[in-house]
Order: sequence, then C-alpha cells, then structure tokens
Amino acid sequence: MENTGDKSELLHRVDAFFERHRHIFLWLVFIASAVVSLLLFDPKVSLSGDDSDYIIHAYNFAEYFAFPSFRGPLYPIVLAPFVKVFGINLTLLKITSFVFIILSLFFLYKAFYKRIPTSVLFPVLLLSGINAHLMYYSGQTFSEPMFLLLQSLLLYLFAEYFADNDQTGQRNLRPGVLTGRQISRYLIFSFVILLLSLTRSIGYIAIGAAVLLFLAYKQYRNALYSGVAFVFWFQLYAFFKKLIWPYSGSAYTFDYYLAKDAYNQSQGNEDFFGILRRIFENTEGYISGDIPRFMGLVPDESKETSIVWL
Repeated sequence: MENTGDKSELLHRVDAFFERHRHIFLWLVFIASAVVSLLLFDPKVSLSGDDSDYIIHAYNFAEYFAFPSFRGPLYPIVLAPFVKVFGINLTLLKITSFVFIILSLFFLYKAFYKRIPTSVLFPVLLLSGINAHLMYYSGQTFSEPMFLLLQSLLLYLFAEYFADNDQTGQRNLRPGVLTGRQISRYLIFSFVILLLSLTRSIGYIAIGAAVLLFLAYKQYRNALYSGVAFVFWFQLYAFFKKLIWPYSGSAYTFDYYLAKDAYNQSQGNEDFFGILRRIFENTEGYISGDIPRFMGLVPDESKETSIVWL
C-alpha cells in the first residue's frame, strides 16, 4: 500500500517552500509575463477593427466629450485621458493593456492566497502569465485586459467580503448584515460588477452569478442586498447618461442580439431554431476550439471541432 503520510508530508513541505518564497515567485510571474508580452508585442493595430474602434472612441470622448455608445463604453473612457495628454500613442495605449493583465494576475493571487495551496496557486499564475493566447492581448488595444483586471478584482472582493473559513476548514459564506461597513462592501462589490458590465456586456451576467451563488448557500440577504446595490448603481449610471448624453443610445439593444447579422440588421431577426443553432455552434467553437487551444491541448492551426471537445 502507498504511504499516504509520506505524500501528505511532501505536499506540506512543498507548500511551505512556496509560502516562504511567495514574494519571489510572484515577481517571477510578473517578470516572465513581461518577457512574453515583449516578445509578442506588435506596434500596429490589428486587422480586426475592434481595437481601432476603441481608439477612435477614446479620441472622440477626449476631444468632443462624445459618449462611446458602440461596444463597451468604459474602456475608451479609460483610454481617453492618455489620448488627451499624449495623443494617439499606440505604444503607450498598449502598455496600459499589459499593466491591466499584470494587475489581474496580482488580484488573482490576492483572491486565492491562503484559500488554495500555494503549490497550486503559483504554477497556475505562472502558466497564465506565459500563455501566448492570453499575453497576446497585453500588446493590443482590446477591452479584454481591462475586463480581466475587473474580473480578478471582483473575485478578490468576493473572497474578502463574503467568503469565510470556519475552524474545521469548511468554506462558507458570511451571513448578510446591514452594518455600515457591510453596506459599503455591497456597494463596492456591485459597483465593480457595473464597471465589468460597462467594459464588456457579458459582465452583466456576474450579478446573476453572484445572486445564484448566494441563493445556493441560502444566503438570501446577501443575494437581496447585492442585487439591490447593483440596481442602484445601474439606475444612477442610466440617469446621468440620459442627463449628459441624451442621444447617445446603445449598440447592445435586444434587437442587436436577435439580429441574424448584427452588421446588416435588414436581414431580420433569428427565429427560435436559429437561436438554438447559434448556441450550438458557439458552444462547439469554444469547447472544442478556443478553450483547448488556449490550454495548449490542441495545435493552434487545428480546425476540427466537436461538441464533446476532443
């Protein structure tokens, strides 16, 4: 029989080693990420057009205070001060993307430190930091790096504000209370969800995920208070947007998502079976295409897809 005690002792010693040198390993992650980012750096805009759109909207906001209605508005607004001061300096704008990704790795570290073994945490951070598919975005002006930063910050806030460990090591959620300190936490947590949503519209699902998680743990007050706080911030945002930019509109209306062709809405909307087909095709593309390539499980040039992944 295997000696489980020896294995446990070995894992404990490995964790202790990572724990003693955690600051060194964290800097190793940052340095390795910087090297990979530099090797992948491209001083030009891509051919997709999305990144150049963000720059154009940042310029229009900086010069004309025009609200960036197309795509997520927050990222161009964040770029706008850099454009205002330094002009359209592609290298500087791309450096902000690198900073966002480094900060996202830092907040991932903060979110999971002392919650998972350090022998797992640091290898995962390092593999993420040297992943070419991830670090590609560190040299582009896409909104993904900023979204990653806000997503990691949200995980950190959730862990700090709501996660708890009892004396047996069982992970639980703290019960909802309406003290002054906890109210501020609900407001901060839900405000970051709003920022996440204004960066990329898929971020709106985060409030639903948080509420469902609270409900699963029977934390009904946490679910209610977080939901109410998010509605408060969203209504406040909608009010000021309507007040300051009454004719700005939004690219992401319900018709936009239902359209057969988002760039040519004269083709009409999808029917029920068309929506099902779209869900199936997108799921197949991500499960057997993008995700395995991102994880290095299939070659980048592979074109084969399957709904069951591999």
